[in-house]
Amino acid sequence: MLRIGRVSSTDTKRHSARVLFLDKDGDAPEPLESDDLPVLVTRTGDYSLPPVDSLVLCLIDPGPFGVGYVVGQVYSDADAAPLDVMQ
Repeated sequence: MLRIGRVSSTDTKRHSARVLFLDKDGDAPEPLESDDLPVLVTRTGDYSLPPVDSLVLCLIDPGPFGVGYVVGQVYSDADAAPLDVMQ
């Protein structure tokens, strides 16, 4: 399942992040926070953690263990794309 949320904390040694999901899950009264989720990179040797409070897309296994990954950062009105894009 794909979910969008905001990074609440990062772990530099594990290259992971905790994410506060914006949508409510089932009957939960509050938005849920993930456990540490590995942050995917495009190739071995890359190191790029999303900043705390950035909007991210996550891929979460719907099973009982909450296994998942941070797929990448997402641009939005609040987190706009840089204007100096190379052409």
